[in-house]
Amino acid sequence: MSRVRISGIAFVLLLLGLLVLNGYGVVTNCSGLRPLHSGEAAPNFRSIKVTAAGRLGSIQQLDSTRGSVVVLDFWATWCGPCKSTMPVLEELAKRYGPRGLRILSVNTEGRGAAAKARRMIDRLAPSVELLMDTGEGSTLYNVSSIPHMLVIDREGKVHMVHRGLITVSGLRSDLIDAIEPLL
Repeated sequence: MSRVRISGIAFVLLLLGLLVLNGYGVVTNCSGLRPLHSGEAAPNFRSIKVTAAGRLGSIQQLDSTRGSVVVLDFWATWCGPCKSTMPVLEELAKRYGPRGLRILSVNTEGRGAAAKARRMIDRLAPSVELLMDTGEGSTLYNVSSIPHMLVIDREGKVHMVHRGLITVSGLRSDLIDAIEPLL
């Protein structure tokens, strides 16, 4: 058998071995690859509060919101659909905030976007709490598209997951339907 043929067979066997290892990794970790679903516990994570001046502030842990109903919103300033959802979040914060709703608006762009995110929030949804994701939240919640919203009950259980945006009115209706029974 020629050296070229042996090298070709070895290369194919190496590729097959890597494919098997990759498949094994996916199978053993598949629960970590899918987004959270209703009824699951909301994972705790750390994020950074953004001050009124647009600077990074203290660390916030999701567990600190226990006892409140939470809308957790992952978004970015460059995302048009995310921008469209902001007035809905502001409306809900004003309407349900006095009854125990907290809206955590988690920007996914990294620490350098804090001032830009603060300006956008101040203009479109000043009643929501602005946080910067450290990467931990979007990883734990398997955020693969934005906007990505969750409604979490007072005990920390997920009641709704909403990925993307079909219509603003549909989002408003879905959020109200999820929030009202929890308050």
